[in-house]
Amino acid sequence: MLLFSGLAHAPNHPWLDKVRETAVFQNPRTVRLFSLALILLPILLLLLHAIARLRAFNLNLNDLL
Repeated sequence: MLLFSGLAHAPNHPWLDKVRETAVFQNPRTVRLFSLALILLPILLLLLHAIARLRAFNLNLNDLL
C-alpha cells in the first residue's frame, strides 16, 4: 500500500522535468504503469522462484487432509 500510494506523488527535480518532456512520459498513466511494473516485477520473480524451489521437493499435500 505504501509503494502504491507513493505513485501518486511526484517529486519536482530539474532532471525529472527534462525526462517528462519526452513523448513517453507525457502521459502520467504511462509513468504510473511503468512504476507499478517496476514494483511488482521483483515480487513476482521472488514468488516464482519460491514456487520452483518448493516444487523440487515433490510434496504431496493431499495426504494431510
